Amino acid sequence: MHQIVTPAQMREIERYSFAHGLSSREVMGTAGKAAAQVLLERTNAGDRILVVCGCGNNGGDGFVCGEALAQEGRKVEILLIGDHCKLSADAAYYLKKAEASLADKSRGQYAWVVDALFGIGFHGQAQGEAAEAIRLIHNMRLQGSRVLSIDIPSGLDPENGQVAGDAVEADVTVTFQFAKTGQYLGKGLNLCGELILAPVGLFNPFENLILNPTLHDVASLFPERQKVTHKGTYGHVGILAGSMGMEGAGALAAVAALRSGAGRVTLGVPECCIGFYQSRAFEVMCKPLASMDGHFALEFEDIDAFLKDKDSVVIGPGLSRSPDMGELVRHVIQTGTVPLVIDADGLYWLHEADFGLMRGKQVILTPHTGELARLCGCSIGDIEREPLTCGRKIADKIENILVHKSAYTVIHAKNATYLGAWGCPGMATAGSGDVLSGIIGALAAVLPLEEAAWAGAALHGAAGKLAAAEKSETAMIASDIIDCLPRIFCQIGR
Repeated sequence: MHQIVTPAQMREIERYSFAHGLSSREVMGTAGKAAAQVLLERTNAGDRILVVCGCGNNGGDGFVCGEALAQEGRKVEILLIGDHCKLSADAAYYLKKAEASLADKSRGQYAWVVDALFGIGFHGQAQGEAAEAIRLIHNMRLQGSRVLSIDIPSGLDPENGQVAGDAVEADVTVTFQFAKTGQYLGKGLNLCGELILAPVGLFNPFENLILNPTLHDVASLFPERQKVTHKGTYGHVGILAGSMGMEGAGALAAVAALRSGAGRVTLGVPECCIGFYQSRAFEVMCKPLASMDGHFALEFEDIDAFLKDKDSVVIGPGLSRSPDMGELVRHVIQTGTVPLVIDADGLYWLHEADFGLMRGKQVILTPHTGELARLCGCSIGDIEREPLTCGRKIADKIENILVHKSAYTVIHAKNATYLGAWGCPGMATAGSGDVLSGIIGALAAVLPLEEAAWAGAALHGAAGKLAAAEKSETAMIASDIIDCLPRIFCQIGR
């Protein structure tokens, strides 16, 4: 499982490594050569490359990169932005080695421009010469140059991915030892381009970093199915969903659960909607429940009878935003004894007063950014500025798991945080979240809750990427994600 760090953690890793005998100068040399190697694989002898360097350690990485490229026959020019007197000792050492490539200004067009202005110590807004340099890089990219950023695109906040002013848009970002949170959050996914991780030999004193699971990690959760087995082995998922005009959400969740390995799926729906489901998804069992005004009626005996033989429950897709539905969700939380996934309209009427109901239960909340802001009682801007801490506060209050859905996904469990950009922009389509709730519901019936959450998010994203490759990000729809799940399970051998 890959690991991701905050800038503060990375600085502590560097401090610890240098205090335990690792040379900061050697690490800078290794980092710069790693960036150069990426460019050597993408350029030819004689290609012109401009390296734009700041006065900090990121600039030092750039000096090493430029010198290594020049030694391999590339035509390198190094543009130093800022006061030479402010260079760090290590950066000054490598500048002397690269002095032959120093230029006083850029000249003409370059095949590649290397951004080595700011590293992970950057915060706020680029000013003065640095801002001008970022605009220079931007203009060169518009004219056809490709851009490689060293460690992180300059101007991007390395912690939350926000941009206050000008920022570099990279085609490739080479980052060192660990990915950084800002490369996944906010605008990081847009600005980093292809993210390449290069080891530089640092020591890691932390036991618990932010985790970034892969499909290989997902595969490890699924043992091979035994020859003697039956549908009951793989869980019975109950889904309470649907209302007049929003019937499709429940159907998507139900079929997604089946495609994610559930042995049985029963969809509990308001009886006024049952006609919609009778001609769809033959494998999904449908149970009509008492309805009123186009949504579920609060007849809890009916609901309790539906829930009693389930191994996991999903509630929320297409439920409607009638205030009665808040009471329904609270009842299911209070009486539930199996894993419960609360999504979409199921989250709408939950407030801080309800968080205590979830303690001691098995609950996964799956809000998107707007829903998380409502749960936190803050603005969407607050979530974007502190995407890791806001979700963590809710997870700690409910003493359960929160899955924050965005272009990235942050999963907060009791003793761990998971962060990934498993999906793609094409998944920004109606019903995609319903598919995720069905996947997680199926996994929660047979796996520990924490593993069900991150594995479900990873599977959902992988299927979404495959759907986009086949249908395009523009034309794909949520059911295409479901259709691609079998091929993802084939890929991981399950």
